[in-house]
Amino acid sequence: MTDTQQLLARLAQLDCAAICDADKTIRVMDYGIRPISKRPKMVGIAHTVRCRDDFLSVIKGLEESVPGEVLVVDAGGSPTAVVGELFATEARRRGLAGIVVDGACRDTRTLQAMLDFSVYAKRLRALGLLRFPHIGWHPCKKKEALGHLQPMSQARAFSLESEFGCHGSVKGI
Repeated sequence: MTDTQQLLARLAQLDCAAICDADKTIRVMDYGIRPISKRPKMVGIAHTVRCRDDFLSVIKGLEESVPGEVLVVDAGGSPTAVVGELFATEARRRGLAGIVVDGACRDTRTLQAMLDFSVYAKRLRALGLLRFPHIGWHPCKKKEALGHLQPMSQARAFSLESEFGCHGSVKGI
């Protein structure tokens, strides 16, 4: 076992507050970042990513991360979600210890059901980075694999009825 692995194993046995009390100079995350999943404890080396309304850097961060790391995303104050069910599922499959987002996440019901993976975020927001401004004016004419968009008004609002059981609506995109 390497020195880093030994240190992480020892840290996993301690409470975060005890570590902060022992070293007043230690940096801690913003108090607004809260656990989303029901498994709040994670220990790992941070793999940091910064994005500004561009999800590609987050995807690249996930691709470059190694098992045991914690993916830490600085979303730059973006109001849109950068992490959700699919992203967290892939991070878990890759063996990451968890995800911390200084920004928004979505699909919270599914993230809360992940008992073996930790996700923290500052905000919850259903709207992701991909936007479809034409939806209010050009409804889909057929059901597609992931769902059927139905226009609700000319105010660029829509509802999504997914074949996977997810229902929701977003107004004023």
